[in-house]
Amino acid sequence: MNGRWKKLLMVVTMFVCVLTLANLVSMKEVKAASEHNMAVTTNREEGSCTYKVSGIDKDTTTSMEVIVSYKGDSGELTEVLKKSILFDENNCVDGVYTGKITIDECNQKKFGSYIITANIGAEQITGNKNWDFNLYNKKVAITVNGKNYVSQRTVKVNLTDNSGVQAIPGANNKLALYIWKKGSSSSTAKEVGTKKTVAGNSVSWSIDTASVCNGYGSYYAQVRLSDSPYTENKVLFEKTEFTLAPVSDKLKTSKTAALEKKISFAVQLSGVTSPVKIKKVEFLVYNNKNKLIYTKKATDKNGNQGTYYGEISLKSLSYQLGKYTISAKVTDKNNNEVTLGQKGSVDLNATAKKLDITKSKTKHTSTYKLKGAYIPGNIKKVQYRVYIKSKGKETLYEKVDAAYVSKNKVYKATIQNKKPGTYVVYAYGTTNWNEQILLKKNSVKVTKAECAKSGWYYEKYNGKTYKFYYINDEKQTDLTKVLGINKSTRFYIELNRAACTVTVYAYDNVKKAYIIPVKAFAVSVGRDTYSTGGAGSLTVDTSFTPLGDFSICSNGTSVKYTVKPMYEPDGSILYARWTSHIVGNVYFHSIAVGANSHYALNPNTYNRLGSPASAGCVRMAVADAKWIYDYAATGSPVKIIKGDSSKPGPLGKPKTIKVYSSSVRYDPTDPEVPDSRKKADYKAGRISGYMTKNGKKVGY
Repeated sequence: MNGRWKKLLMVVTMFVCVLTLANLVSMKEVKAASEHNMAVTTNREEGSCTYKVSGIDKDTTTSMEVIVSYKGDSGELTEVLKKSILFDENNCVDGVYTGKITIDECNQKKFGSYIITANIGAEQITGNKNWDFNLYNKKVAITVNGKNYVSQRTVKVNLTDNSGVQAIPGANNKLALYIWKKGSSSSTAKEVGTKKTVAGNSVSWSIDTASVCNGYGSYYAQVRLSDSPYTENKVLFEKTEFTLAPVSDKLKTSKTAALEKKISFAVQLSGVTSPVKIKKVEFLVYNNKNKLIYTKKATDKNGNQGTYYGEISLKSLSYQLGKYTISAKVTDKNNNEVTLGQKGSVDLNATAKKLDITKSKTKHTSTYKLKGAYIPGNIKKVQYRVYIKSKGKETLYEKVDAAYVSKNKVYKATIQNKKPGTYVVYAYGTTNWNEQILLKKNSVKVTKAECAKSGWYYEKYNGKTYKFYYINDEKQTDLTKVLGINKSTRFYIELNRAACTVTVYAYDNVKKAYIIPVKAFAVSVGRDTYSTGGAGSLTVDTSFTPLGDFSICSNGTSVKYTVKPMYEPDGSILYARWTSHIVGNVYFHSIAVGANSHYALNPNTYNRLGSPASAGCVRMAVADAKWIYDYAATGSPVKIIKGDSSKPGPLGKPKTIKVYSSSVRYDPTDPEVPDSRKKADYKAGRISGYMTKNGKKVGY
C-alpha cells in the first residue's frame, strides 16, 4: 500500500474512534440524567424543608442550582429563593446530595405551598412533593372544659389532627384567646389571658370567665394567630360555643295545715349553684294551658344562695282552682335570666271521694254523707242542693247545710222525703273566699212508701177519728195558717177540765163533723175540779168551771172585751184582757191582774197555767186568749167535759212558759211587750221562753 492510502486509512480510523468516544460520552450523560431524582421532606414545626438529590456523578457534575417557588391560589409560581450548590465529599455521598432550606431564607414569608426544583447541567429536577407550609385552620380544634355553673374554665387548642399533621407551621407563632357573647358581633370580642407561643401539639389557658363574660348566656371562644412572622393579618380559627348558667338539685312544692289556713302553698328550690352572683330568684307559675299567670320572688332561705323559698297564695292566682306547674328563673347581677330545668307541680283542685245516700223507711228520710272532701284553704261549709227529676227536668226541692262529723271526717245532712221520685243531690263546698264549688253529685230513687207524711191524714185518737195535717212527718199543732184563718170562724171548742187543756176544732166537709184539731191551749180552770155541776150551780162561794154544753156568748149576745173588769167575791176588782164569754160569769181570758197594765202580772199566778187555779173562768196566756177573741165566732159551741188528765186531746197539752224572777211582771206571750225586753229576760234566765210580736215561739 502506498503512503497515500496509509495516510487516508489513519485519518478514517481516528475519526471512527472520535465518533465512538463521543457516543460513549453522550450515552453516559443521558444515563445520569435519567437517574436523578429529588425527595422532599417538610418539618412544619421548624419551618424547614430537607431535600435529597440522588444519582449525582461528581466526575461529570460538579454543581447544581436549587430554586424555591411559591405556588399561588391560581397555580402561578413566584420564585422566592435561588441558590447554587457545589458538590464536595461532605455534602455529596454516594451520589446523594442532602440539603436544607428554612422559610426564613425565602424572600416571601407566608403560609402556603412551595415547589423546589434543581438544575443539574441542562436538566431540571422537581421534588417528588411540595414543601407544605400551609396553615390548616380547620385542623385547629378548640374546647372549653368545665361545668356550666362554674366560672373557672380551661380552654384547650389541639394543633394536630389524628394523622399528626401540625396545623400551624413555623416557629415563633403566637396564639391569642378571644371571647364574646353569642348574638353579638365578633368585633366585640375581648382578649383573655396572655398570648401563647405555639409549641408541641396543644396550647391551653386557665381562665375565670367572670372577668370577661357578662353573666349568664352562651358565648363564643376563638383562637386567633395574632403574632406571626408569616402573615400580615390576624388569622381566625374555628370558634366554639360554651355556656354560663346556674343549676339546682331540686324544686318541690308542699302544703301544710298552716299553709292551708293562709290558703297558700310553698315552693322550695335547693342546691343552687351559679357561676355568677345571683341577683334574684323567681318562681314562675303556669296553668294547665302552660300559660304563665304569676311570678313570685323567692327569699334566700339560708343566706348562702343555695336554697330559695316562696309562699304562693291562691288569691294571687285569682282563686282559680286547677293543677299548676312551677319553674324557677334565676337572674344574675347583670340582669341576665335563666329558667332552670327543674319543675314542680301542685294540685289545687277541689275534690271529694264519695257521696253516699242512705234511706230510712221508718223515719222517711234520706241521709247524705260526703267523704274525702277537700278545697284548698279548707272547706267553710258544705251545702246539699236536692232536686227532683221529672221528664228530664230538675226542680229544686230543698237546700240543707251539712254538719261536719270529725270522727268520721264526713259532711252529713238528713232531709225528709216529702214525695216520691228521683232525687238528684249536689254537694257544694263553700270556699274561704265564699265561692261555692260543686264537689260531688249522686242520685237516689224514693218510693211513696219511703216518703214522709205531708198533707191531710185521717187518724184515730182515743177511739175517735180526726183529720190531721202533716208537714214532713210532723203533725201540725197550729192550723191557723194552714187553714188560712184570718177572721171570726165557727169552731167547736172542747175543754178537758182534768187535763186543763182546750182544743179547738174546725169543720171537715168530707166527714161532715168538727174533727179537724186546729189548736190546743194549756189553761187554768176552777180550783174545785171535783164538782160535776153545771152553770146553774155556780154561786159566789163556788170556784169550779161548770161542765156542760155552752157556746161563745151563750146568751146570744156578742160579749167580748179587750179589757174587762172582773169583780171578785171580796169586792176587789181585777182586770182581764181578751175575754170571751162562755156562760154566766165564766169567760175565756188572760190572767187577771190588779191594775189595768201590761206589767202588773203576778209571776206565781202565771206559773200555775196548766193546772186548776181560777174561781171558775178559763185562764189563758195572753196570746191564747187573744186567739179565741180574734177567731172564735159568736155562737161557736163550747163543751166542757170532766175529761182525763192522761188524754188531754188529739193535739196534746201544749208546754207552758215559766217565769223565774219576781222582777218579770208581764206575760211573755203579750204582743204589747217589746221583743227586746223578752229577749233580754230570756237570755238572763228570768223566763223559760217567750213569743214574739209576730207569733214566733222561742224556748218552748
